Parts: sequence; C-alpha cells; structure tokens
Amino acid sequence: MYQLNWLIKRNLIMFFKDPRKIFMTFLSPIITVVAFVLFGRYLFSSQVTNITNVEIQKQYVDGSMLTGLLSLSTITTALSLCVFIVQDAEKKIFNDLAITPIRPALIRFSYLIVNVILNVLICVVLYILFVFYMLGNGTIQLLDARRGFLILGIVILGAVLNSTLFTFLFSFIKSVAVYSSLIGMLSSIVGFLIGAFVPLALFPDWLKGFASVLPGTQVTNLLRFYTFESIIDISKAQGLINITLANYNVQWYVSMAYVSVFIVISLVFAYLFRFNAKKGR
Repeated sequence: MYQLNWLIKRNLIMFFKDPRKIFMTFLSPIITVVAFVLFGRYLFSSQVTNITNVEIQKQYVDGSMLTGLLSLSTITTALSLCVFIVQDAEKKIFNDLAITPIRPALIRFSYLIVNVILNVLICVVLYILFVFYMLGNGTIQLLDARRGFLILGIVILGAVLNSTLFTFLFSFIKSVAVYSSLIGMLSSIVGFLIGAFVPLALFPDWLKGFASVLPGTQVTNLLRFYTFESIIDISKAQGLINITLANYNVQWYVSMAYVSVFIVISLVFAYLFRFNAKKGR
C-alpha cells in the first residue's frame, strides 16, 4: 500500500508541477463547456419548439445541457488524462520504474487511480459550476437534493467507468502522435454516439440499438432519467424518461448494473493483460 501511495503521489505531484499538463488537461472540458454554451442551447431549444411554457422550455434546455456536458466530460477528461501513461511509455519511464522493487502491477495501477481521481475532481467541479449557472438562470428547481446527489453519484460512476476503460485501452499505445490521432477521432464522434447532443429516442432504430450498448450511453441515459424525472410531460414527449439498451426499454438499475459490469470487466482485462505483465511496456 505504501508503494502504491508513493506512486500516486508521484504522478499527482508531476501533474500539478507542470502548468502545460494542467492546461492541456483542463482544455478538453473547457472546449466542451464552450461548445455547449455556444451551440447546445440552440440545439436543445429547437427540440421543444412545440412547448409553449417558457419555464418548461428553459428547464429542458438547461437539463439537456447539464446531462450532455457531464456525460461527455467524463469521457473527454479521461481521454485527456491518458496522455500521462502514453508519454511515460514513449519516454521509457515505466521501464525505469520497473527495475525497482515495486511490482509492475502497482506501477500501472497508479496511472489508473490518478486518472480516476483527476477525472472525478474535474467533472464534479463542472457539475457544481453548472448548478450555480442553473441557480442564476432560474432552472434549479429541476434538481432537488435527492436528484442532485443521485446525479453526482452517476457522474462519479461515469468518471470511474471511462477512466478504467480508456486507461486500459491506451496502455497499449506507446506514441503520443498515435494517441493524439485516436483521441481526435474519438472526441469528434463520441458526443453524438452517447446521446449527449441528441436523445436516443430521436435516432433511427439501427443507430439507437448500436449506440445504446455503449457504456457511456448508459451514463447519459441515467443522467437524463434523473434530471427529467420532475417534468414528466417533457420526458414522455421526448422519450427522455426511457432508458434504452439494445432497443429495449430497461429499468434504471439494469442500466447501472450494465455500467458497473463494464467497470469490472475493464479492471479484470487490465489486470490480466496489462497490469500483471512482467515485461516492460
């Protein structure tokens, strides 16, 4: 445990001592926020033009911005934080650490823990900031204490999911150039596929079926489910209250179990194929 704590502390200190790393890590959520502020409001407003109640319209727009921003940020932040494991692989830093008495599994696991810690921290800060925005915009009634804490829990669950999944996947990458190309491609399509911009109910059936099996989509589904609980008329009209998995409507606990299983599978695969590897990366 001491060795793991030392590795986590080392990685966190290296992160906070490097202004460039801090800037690049926060750049992704900043871009996401700007995109939602500039384009998301118009996009979500256009989805409820048939609703005459202005207050309900505002709640729908802000609720959609909240769920889209949080679900997408848990992914883009995790992707941005994977640069540390890729950079260390490219510079052979892992091999230097591997010659010490520290087990290779702990070295690799420390990257995952740091990714989770920073991802949760950044996404929770974004959530708190958006809650203050909703207070100023008069739409905070969308969230009572119960829903607020449930959404916080889902944000943390989504951050753990994406940090676990992407740390495992990017542990195979040893080039920052390849990493940059991959996250550029993923960032351009992931927001659409997980339903951060358009509810799954508006997708064609074949695309809805494919997108709904992605674990990140289930995080979006759970966030929408609890965000729009209080405005059932809108939820039913837009299909927002329905949680879809492989074109089947499922209960919230099925969706949550699905996400949890993906976390466990990612951890098991990471341990078997990366964390427990004896050779250098």
